[in-house]
Amino acid sequence: MAIFKVGDKEYDTKDLSPEQTELLSKLTLVKQLTNEYQMKNTILSAQKKAMIDEIKQVLGSNIVEINLAAGQPTVTLEDNTELQLDAIDGETAEKIRTLSDVDLEASEKFNLVQVLDTAKITYSKQFYLTLQ
Repeated sequence: MAIFKVGDKEYDTKDLSPEQTELLSKLTLVKQLTNEYQMKNTILSAQKKAMIDEIKQVLGSNIVEINLAAGQPTVTLEDNTELQLDAIDGETAEKIRTLSDVDLEASEKFNLVQVLDTAKITYSKQFYLTLQ
């Protein structure tokens, strides 16, 4: 099987207890999920940047806030100008709605990575303690 080192000591995975094997499997899964969500977040960030650049060209300023929950959805620009979404051309308004969705999805992925990092720390500590 595989050999790995913790500190100066080497371990063979074939010699691990069932509990250690389970923890190692969990660590492997957490690492894979972390990599997956980080890649997705990289893609979403690039998409978000491109959308922001397109919208900025049309509106002439960066968006600092999108409020779609209000009865009258609004967009606040860097210069504190507040625009009603209905007053913006249809294509740009749709891009702003999509940007809001992409931003939400990116935030969710970022939060998931933080949860996975916590799981990695927990499983790593538990695994290390079983080696003592």
